[in-house]
Amino acid sequence: MTGGFQVKHFFKIFLFSIALILGSLHPMAHSYAEEDATSEDSISFESFELIETNSNDFGTGTFAITDPGGNSGGSIKYPNSNITVRTGDILISSKSWDATNFVGHVAIVGNDLRVKEVLPTNPSRNVTLATHLAAQSGYPVKIYRHSSSAASSRASTWATNNISKVNFYIFTTTLSGVSWNYCSKFVYQAYKQTGTSIGKVSRTGSPSGPQIQTEYMLPNNLAYGMNYIGTYK
Repeated sequence: MTGGFQVKHFFKIFLFSIALILGSLHPMAHSYAEEDATSEDSISFESFELIETNSNDFGTGTFAITDPGGNSGGSIKYPNSNITVRTGDILISSKSWDATNFVGHVAIVGNDLRVKEVLPTNPSRNVTLATHLAAQSGYPVKIYRHSSSAASSRASTWATNNISKVNFYIFTTTLSGVSWNYCSKFVYQAYKQTGTSIGKVSRTGSPSGPQIQTEYMLPNNLAYGMNYIGTYK
């Protein structure tokens, strides 16, 4: 590895670390009341056939629910769009109240159709689609989906089961471990830990060299290995 290449990657990881710190200080991070799975009215998908407009759980619009099965035929739409929600969908935004325009933000749709995301002020955030969208300040959210519904299903289940285990929002030098986490690492783990590799891992140093090897995942790098479905805002 050349010296110029090392400098380039260390500069990138330096900017990433600064972005995470700035995200934790972003004023909008404190303008929303913290929410979790127990602080909102939950909706059962077992008997619903139609949710009328202005739903507080999914945003404005009409959402027809023909099947509660998520990947198996349900037709819940993303807010203000005709795109059907699927468990395991990855949501990448250029701005969020936990991030900055340096690196953006990413979240994943769990098997309960709620958004799982790791934030500075709430490292184990579990909210509705409408709540997640409201935090984007009008910026669009890009939807990425894996070609395998089975892989998406496994990832969504892992995300739902493990989001509560994230205790600290912090940049780490490896992509292992759940307790210390950040947004893109958690989403990467949801697929990786269930047998599917996605994303493009960035690395610095060398496992056999004098420098400590660092590996990290940027939000936009998670698009590798996924299919772009569309955008909503």
